Amino acid sequence: TMFDKDYPNQFSRLSEVMFHDCQIFQGGVHASYHELMTLPNEIRSKIYLYHYNDNWDKPKTWVKDSDNFTGDPIKDGFLGWANQQVAYDFE
Repeated sequence: TMFDKDYPNQFSRLSEVMFHDCQIFQGGVHASYHELMTLPNEIRSKIYLYHYNDNWDKPKTWVKDSDNFTGDPIKDGFLGWANQQVAYDFE
């Protein structure tokens, strides 16, 4: 989904954990890491990121010195990258 700040704002009040698609470049059909970084920390702290690009683990290739984040989702306030073939069990 394209970035819509109202969506995570609305659903964060109703949920403990959220999953959000994320591309690591700006423009396109999915929310970008840059756009998701504009969310307040209390919302980012509930989000796992998925649908990210192949160079997700090489932030030096997509994070600029002028950016106010590291490219490490945990350091940047998210729950982290969602992993393939992992069942997330929420009790």
